[in-house]
Amino acid sequence: MAQTDMAGASDDETRNRMAHAADPQIADPHDTDPHGADPHGALRRRLPHVVTLPDAVGCGIIVNLSQAPVAGLRSNLADLVHDFEQAFSRFRPDSTLSQAARPFSPGEGPRRLHFPFHADAMFSICDALAARTHGAFDPCVGESLVRLGYGYAFETSGAKDAAASPRWGMDVIHEGDELVIRRPAKLDFGAVGKGFLVDLLAERIRSLIPACEMTINAGGDLFTTVALTIALEDPDDPTRAVGVARIEGGAFCASSPSRRRWTAADGLTPVHHLLDAITGRPVRDVVASWTYVAPGQTMYPTAWADAQSTAAFTGLDNGFPFARLRADRRMEATPTFPARFFTS
Repeated sequence: MAQTDMAGASDDETRNRMAHAADPQIADPHDTDPHGADPHGALRRRLPHVVTLPDAVGCGIIVNLSQAPVAGLRSNLADLVHDFEQAFSRFRPDSTLSQAARPFSPGEGPRRLHFPFHADAMFSICDALAARTHGAFDPCVGESLVRLGYGYAFETSGAKDAAASPRWGMDVIHEGDELVIRRPAKLDFGAVGKGFLVDLLAERIRSLIPACEMTINAGGDLFTTVALTIALEDPDDPTRAVGVARIEGGAFCASSPSRRRWTAADGLTPVHHLLDAITGRPVRDVVASWTYVAPGQTMYPTAWADAQSTAAFTGLDNGFPFARLRADRRMEATPTFPARFFTS
């Protein structure tokens, strides 16, 4: 990976201007200054119709469309989100996923759980990234997240340390759209699930409004059919940017611990949600990552981008174009990652 020293920053005017436009910006050739007095104007003109799902997956989802929504579109999308959360949320005691953590009855063999939405695709992404990171990326990390305090009242942690936790591919394996649970496991698909849901929403919109251009923004996980210019937020200062990416559609996802931090049970140790599943501890040497999946490369571009931006924290060294910012402010980027970084 190419490395860029981020110790200082040139081009401060551009850096600050982009940072004030943290949402994706359309790269419209008819706008000579898309980041001027009305930085959102180009996006609004091309995609004037908005559908919001404010309670979706804990962060809300904003959909911008080039065509007017058909009757019932919002309720249709809201139903899809509800069904997705009913299947995959670890924060719902009645979800399908929560059944993976329930103790086995005496004599009970492996438990099989069936999931909707062609879940085999999402599980296969987890297989691939678990292999590429030698187990540091693992949906079984839910056990460690609960142990560190990122859970709800009904959850308790059974394993005392990461070494005793269940492992993806060993204690939990997938066969098509089913998971085979060989021992109780607290699973967390937060690293891939939100992106997978975005892809499902895009597929649903295309089925209802053919040829409609769109962007779907789910708290940093972005799918778009139009060209965009995107600010790469500085994790140390959300009012500033560390670079600018320009994409021609596809999926673009970011990961950072800056907005999901808390204090561990000891009341002293600061922790966050991006863990190395092998150690069960938050990653400290990476502070932000970004992944881009261009159009036509996979049926589930946002799921891949979402998962890979998390895997970039846990030792990933190959895959779709990506960049990561180290704690010492060094930027690492694959050669084809479509961004310009602010360098000294």
